[in-house]
Amino acid sequence: MRIDNRNPTRISASQRGRTPAAGTPAGPDGEDQGHLSDLAGCLRSLSTDTPERAAYLEKLSAEIEAGSYTVDARALSRKIIGDALS
Repeated sequence: MRIDNRNPTRISASQRGRTPAAGTPAGPDGEDQGHLSDLAGCLRSLSTDTPERAAYLEKLSAEIEAGSYTVDARALSRKIIGDALS
């Protein structure tokens, strides 16, 4: 048995390589592309970081860079399970 229906959705040649909803070109491998810069900007504008939080993040970043950051596995697992159950 041979099936030759290579275009079952009746997409024209000019529509191939485009996402159906947005109509934007697909990526180099035919993958959909997304742009989050607008979302990131909105989220950044909603941020209420305090100077204390900024200092904590700077300290955390320095520990990670130095390779001295360690994770409390028990506290992390309790937080993950607690969040999942709430």
